Amino acid sequence: MLQLSIQSVRRVPRFTGALVTVLRVPALDVSPALRSWVESREGVELCEVQDDDTLRILHDGRGERASELYSCGCCESWFASCSDFATVRTSRGRAQWCSTCADENAGVCADCQNLYESLPYYNDCRESICARCVESYGNCGNCDCIVRLSDTESGECASCADRASADVIPDYHSQARPWRNFSSSAPLFGVELEICAKSESNCAEIREIAENAGMLVERDGSLDGDRGLEIVGSPMSLDENLRAWVALASQLRRLASGWDAGSGYGMHISINRLAMTRLHQGKLLCFINNSRELCEKVAGRKQTSWAQFHRKIVRQGMDDTSGKYEALALRSYKRMECRIFRSTLAEKGIRRNLEFVAAAVEFSKIASLRLLESTGAFFEWLDLPSQSKRFENIRKALKLRPATNPRTHATSGKGGK
Repeated sequence: MLQLSIQSVRRVPRFTGALVTVLRVPALDVSPALRSWVESREGVELCEVQDDDTLRILHDGRGERASELYSCGCCESWFASCSDFATVRTSRGRAQWCSTCADENAGVCADCQNLYESLPYYNDCRESICARCVESYGNCGNCDCIVRLSDTESGECASCADRASADVIPDYHSQARPWRNFSSSAPLFGVELEICAKSESNCAEIREIAENAGMLVERDGSLDGDRGLEIVGSPMSLDENLRAWVALASQLRRLASGWDAGSGYGMHISINRLAMTRLHQGKLLCFINNSRELCEKVAGRKQTSWAQFHRKIVRQGMDDTSGKYEALALRSYKRMECRIFRSTLAEKGIRRNLEFVAAAVEFSKIASLRLLESTGAFFEWLDLPSQSKRFENIRKALKLRPATNPRTHATSGKGGK
């Protein structure tokens, strides 16, 4: 049965207040009897709905043809002009909506600027995105929002990137320390290097480089709050440390300062106590702490509050711990830490510091108790053919000359095993 719809026509001056009968079928399908009934009533119109949602008035009740009206695809009201209409993408295709419906019920895609009935996606700036434009987006690696792939290299949205930048360096001792690996009897060394980034923006790249080399990066309360960093390596042999730290330093020199950061920045080298007898540990403790002049020459800095020289006796090698800020401190039953060195990113400086600690360990093992504080005995030992090539950088740093007492021999007397 044919349904008639009586509607009020808006924005049509000549029909303001009139009732219009809208037949939502082609006019040719209307029966002659019904057509006659509609035409006999004054102020009632017979209308035909076109494919483009245009309402064509066939008869105005007074025998005159009227102009076309335009239907809003949202509220279904009719308008005399299409100038106030906007094209809106809907689930059924494109539709013409009046300006009021477009403003209140449609959304604008932030990328293509087209109007849509529904915009289910939001980018990292909380802007609406259409289903077509969202194809150029990807999920943020840390949260549920989406981010334009061309706008990010890290795969993170702006908010997460800002948070990561602020927290790019973990706090002091907030990560598991590698010293637990001091569990074998092998002579191992672990390095902590304090550096100052040339700018705060370099910190993230420094961390990435260090972590790619298998090292940790942390803040340290004794360093610059924004740019001060401590890089911590795992226990390794002397040769492994030399390769790893020389390679790392070559990448960091453009991003950070070591020596030039000041004498408050240091290089600490831990020693595996498990590979040493208690006697050997006591002898090494005496050699470092009781040889202040020699150590300061090698270290590149005078005694600091972070590395103090206190005279030791051999039996103190039996202790598990000592003062943290001693030149050679007993940190646990597993390790002792040589804290004397000024920070450096220079290759020769890295080699010199590591070589000195390794040489001190070996010399203290074979030297008699009497010769532990003899600089000449240490120099003579470094002059031995078996040592001169291995510890070349120490020899250059000390500008070694032949021993002043030719009868002094570094291996005389008893030594630890």
